[in-house]
Amino acid sequence: VKTESPSFVLTTILVVMTLLAALPDNSAAQQRTERIVIAPVSAASQPGAITTRRQLDEQVRRYADRYISQMSNAVERMRRLPLNPAQYEWAQNWEMMSGKTAVDIAIGSNAVTNLLDMMVLTTLGRLVIEKYWGQERFGEEYGQPLLNASRVLEKDIWEVADSVLTPAQQSEMLFMIRNY
Repeated sequence: VKTESPSFVLTTILVVMTLLAALPDNSAAQQRTERIVIAPVSAASQPGAITTRRQLDEQVRRYADRYISQMSNAVERMRRLPLNPAQYEWAQNWEMMSGKTAVDIAIGSNAVTNLLDMMVLTTLGRLVIEKYWGQERFGEEYGQPLLNASRVLEKDIWEVADSVLTPAQQSEMLFMIRNY
């Protein structure tokens, strides 16, 4: 069985996520997600409760801002390390492509789709960093800033999902991501 390199897999993930974010409003995937029933929301008096798709859209866009900031800060910390030219280029490309993908997802027209796509981007990104980029491309020490940022971001996006998806939906989502 031939397996693809993790960099090929990451590139494929980023391309697919960008294409998903660019789907027109009347696409079949868009129409299916419009019918998704989200979990009963928390009491409106709870701070940060998401009660509408508009609020979810705002939360996903805010998350995208945090994602870009965290990844940029991690790459900036890496630039202070004695990276070789190839490592420097990989770090720059990671920052650019992951940030672009986060923006493309966040500006999508369907808040639920945007949330699910952001969960996939963040969780798969962390897995790729943890299993390949952080070890093989950068080494454990040099890859640590990227790994730390990805772990914080993953926790953050799943906390946003807590307000929207049922535990069963979250488990199913995590199962699909891990078995991609």
